[in-house]
Amino acid sequence: MRCNKLNAFMIFSFSKRRLTPRTAVISAIVIAGLSVCAAFIADRDVFARAFALFTEAGGAFSGGAIGVLLALSLINYILRAERWALAVRTARPDYIRDDAVRHYFAGFAFTVTPGKAGELVRLWFLKRDYGIAFSKGTAFSMSDRFFDFLALTLCLIPGLFAHPEFRVYAAAPFLLCALLIGAALSPETGRELLKAGYGKLKRGKRVFAAGLRFFRALEPLKALHIFTPSFILSLGGWFAEVVAFYYVLDWLGLDISLATAAFIFAAAALAGAMLMTPGGTGGAEAMTAFLLTRQGADFETALVATVIIRLTTLWFAVGLGIIIAPFVFKNARKVQNAAHLVARR
Repeated sequence: MRCNKLNAFMIFSFSKRRLTPRTAVISAIVIAGLSVCAAFIADRDVFARAFALFTEAGGAFSGGAIGVLLALSLINYILRAERWALAVRTARPDYIRDDAVRHYFAGFAFTVTPGKAGELVRLWFLKRDYGIAFSKGTAFSMSDRFFDFLALTLCLIPGLFAHPEFRVYAAAPFLLCALLIGAALSPETGRELLKAGYGKLKRGKRVFAAGLRFFRALEPLKALHIFTPSFILSLGGWFAEVVAFYYVLDWLGLDISLATAAFIFAAAALAGAMLMTPGGTGGAEAMTAFLLTRQGADFETALVATVIIRLTTLWFAVGLGIIIAPFVFKNARKVQNAAHLVARR
């Protein structure tokens, strides 16, 4: 009897939940991904061949080759840390570059933790070291995501143009980038359009509130002396990652152009971001392997390429963060203790 009541309660509770389009898409991708993984795990020969190929690739990748990949990833992280510093300096002009690098890199230690913990850690450092409130710091995190999304969306365009049958689709990311740039340079116009749309529809209160927060976060970026260097740093950083991915494919013997490599890398990164998984894990790997196989690569080679690029990008960043974070936290405690001593005096 108790079991029947529990089942009825569970069914009723589940029926009260609304299945949104986003939830449906994510569920479908997760189920499809698990199904594919189960199919390949069932076929032991596939993973045996992939492991053998990975071992061969490990022998072919010299220390210099690995060093090149890590150096390109490091260029990306340094450029993005400088972009972070530009955003923070709109509130605190005395924000120094060394602190920006330490804060930004330390956040990487929490990249694969749930709930965007890495961003919260950076905001905590800003609060401790510079007295910037969390409410104000969230705008820096949103601008960080904005420029990443803008740069990755732009990386899709060359790959679409490289294939005549897909050139017509290049208009979509191009128009999206144009709208994003326009929103950044004139957030007041975006807010007015959003308010006008909400006034007519009278629906989507959460979307309306999120849109207002988005345009409020873009307010400091409308100055060209902030937007232009931030945009250039974003493109430069992510292009370094694209070049690293292209080198991996070339060293594995895949005949894929730089433009196509840019599309695959950007599409995988955006897929991971859309799934909202920590560090884009799962979605990015699945999309990378899928698109490589669509370009003629066998699954084993696609799997090896995916593992290598993720190890030298995502997990390299996590490793750097784990090394740097303890020192930054220790310094934050020293700052806090010094503040307490001053307050006692």
